[in-house]
Amino acid sequence: MAAFKPRDSPGSTLLGTGPGAELWMVVWNPRRGDKPMLHPLTGRMGEPRIIAIDLDERSILRRNADIEQERRVAIFDLLEGNHFDVTGQDGPFRVTMRVEDNRLAIDLKDAAGAELDTIRLGLARFRRPIRDYFHICDSYFKAVRSGDPKGIETIDMARRGIHNEAAELLQECLADRVTLDFDTARRLFTLICVLHIKAGPIAADQASAGVGG
Repeated sequence: MAAFKPRDSPGSTLLGTGPGAELWMVVWNPRRGDKPMLHPLTGRMGEPRIIAIDLDERSILRRNADIEQERRVAIFDLLEGNHFDVTGQDGPFRVTMRVEDNRLAIDLKDAAGAELDTIRLGLARFRRPIRDYFHICDSYFKAVRSGDPKGIETIDMARRGIHNEAAELLQECLADRVTLDFDTARRLFTLICVLHIKAGPIAADQASAGVGG
């Protein structure tokens, strides 16, 4: 059931007009403490977001402190706010990310921990972005430790560019199964990079960039 809200009510969105009335729906916002509402067309109630995320430790190389920090920040920011809408499933979701046979597997569970589905994604198109991202991150961490402000700014711009392109690619590759916003895609790509890609040249590149132990 959609909600009818006055025009000036905060957090409401105009869906359309009818005879003598305007149809408004409250936009659910977890940061305001809102409760999820029924979808105005399908009647489904759900929260299209991730409430918990884990990385399969068996898929991960032993990481250095810099990469551990990247992982912690990405997870913290992701859980602070994200949009993760899975076709045919109602959230919120508990997610585990792992790598199997050079494919990303995203295991989905509901809020109570019941298994829902697994989304699999080939990683061939991500080989170069992952390799480039690790190389640029290695340069960035070295620049930070050397205290070179100009070098840090230049490298950080390049890092953001690689990160943004990879996020757009992730959105494109998941479009048939999952709708996610740009910030969510960026943070998920960071976590994909942290995972150990067992086959191919990526693992060797990670080790040479100081990611592996």
